Amino acid sequence: MFGVQGLRRFVSIVFNQSGTIELAVLRDRKRTVLDSQVMEVEWGRTYQFSVDCDENAIIVLIDGIQTLKAPIEQQNLLNGAIGLLVESGSLTCMQLSVITQ
Repeated sequence: MFGVQGLRRFVSIVFNQSGTIELAVLRDRKRTVLDSQVMEVEWGRTYQFSVDCDENAIIVLIDGIQTLKAPIEQQNLLNGAIGLLVESGSLTCMQLSVITQ
């Protein structure tokens, strides 16, 4: 999950057990999927995962390949925090970097 703006508003990237990855936004308890793709995850494999925000969009890259992209209002990206959340299973994170420009 990233772009946290309180408990009622955030942007998230969700890896589902059904084999999809979703870019979604939650605003005042309403969840909207902005983009999704089929993605079979190989357990035990290391993925390079990055999220970029430009002036108009959130872009998700996995292993350097653009996987998800969706427009988003700029004011929703100005402030917030970054977090990792696992509801089921486990996650290993070798490095987490936040780069601002």
